[in-house]
Amino acid sequence: MDVVLLVLGCIGAMINGGSLPWYSYLFGNFVNKIVASDKSQMMNDVRQISVYMVILAVVVVIGAYLEIMCWRIVGERSALRVRREYLKAVLRQEIGFFDTEVSTGEVMQSISSDVAQIQEVMGEKMAGFVHHVFTFIFGYVVGFRTSWRIALAVLAVTPVMMACGIAYKAIYGGLAANEEASYQPAGSVAQQAISSIRTVLSFVMEDRLADRYAEWLRKASPIGVKMGFAKGAGMGMIYLVTYSQWALALWYGAKLVAQQEIKGGDAIACFFGVMSTVFALIERFYDPTRGTITLDGQDLGSLNLKWLRSQIGLVGQEPILFAVSIIENVMMGKENATRQEAIAACTKANAHTFVLGLPDGYDTQVTRSINQTDDDADADDGLTSLSLSMGPPESPKQILYWFI
Repeated sequence: MDVVLLVLGCIGAMINGGSLPWYSYLFGNFVNKIVASDKSQMMNDVRQISVYMVILAVVVVIGAYLEIMCWRIVGERSALRVRREYLKAVLRQEIGFFDTEVSTGEVMQSISSDVAQIQEVMGEKMAGFVHHVFTFIFGYVVGFRTSWRIALAVLAVTPVMMACGIAYKAIYGGLAANEEASYQPAGSVAQQAISSIRTVLSFVMEDRLADRYAEWLRKASPIGVKMGFAKGAGMGMIYLVTYSQWALALWYGAKLVAQQEIKGGDAIACFFGVMSTVFALIERFYDPTRGTITLDGQDLGSLNLKWLRSQIGLVGQEPILFAVSIIENVMMGKENATRQEAIAACTKANAHTFVLGLPDGYDTQVTRSINQTDDDADADDGLTSLSLSMGPPESPKQILYWFI
């Protein structure tokens, strides 16, 4: 039974642990596909990647269930056997063993705390170990598949991380064993006092036993301080190496990208401060001093300015409505627009309910307070977008939407 559970648990850990690298691989492909110039092909590729992600999610659910369930059952069964065999071994000992070798408190502490640690190791800890082993393996499989240069650079730092982990485990494990041994006498004093509470009360020994218990705790406290220092230093070093490894991967990856001389027109990431500059160049509020900006391969500088701006709609970060009614703001987007067209456009953009909630509905006059109210920011975006969508001749061919 345990063998079957171990095999299923390892399979589940392999699936669950290997899912993260493959998810990163699929997400990387997704990012590459969305910058493709062929929109129809891009949508087909994105649909295919989405299907793969759904399949991966279903498989991961099954794998995670097998991993947790099987290893927890193995831990419970192992703890049951250890407790049974340990108690049998203790009961087979001679009477003198309990007088000279071990106390009742130590036996009880071993059955409770020590076996609990074994159960944790055979359950959650072992599952986590197998999980991360397969994450490590599949991570490098995906890494070498994607870029063997970056994978080799990261692999070169891996032994340093492993050495830090091994050293931390050795030092911390030794201190943990010493701490456990130092707390055993204190546990024995507490166990004996509580189990013989009537005798303790009869001889008025509460204070003496409390002082004795506190003395053992004071002797054990320096080891706890050392453990805290060792854990802090060890984890700090491990995180230092980990983030340094990430920094190396990012730096070297950026260097490789730069050496491959990717064309500036392939993809543009517009965010925060550069948005206004890029949008102003596209709208031709001013022209570049060097280079050219193209739209569908056509230099923007060669296009008729009025026609170009009629093809582009701009939604700013803080849309501003004119000091007229709501319906008039919407109708400004199209020459000779009717009220019915404006209401239909509001309904299509899911702004109809909001507008009806205003004091005078579509006839509500826009004031300075409406433009500056944070709660109405989404509505301002919607109304401004409506005005743009009704622009001549039918609708803007390009929408520049500034969002954060």
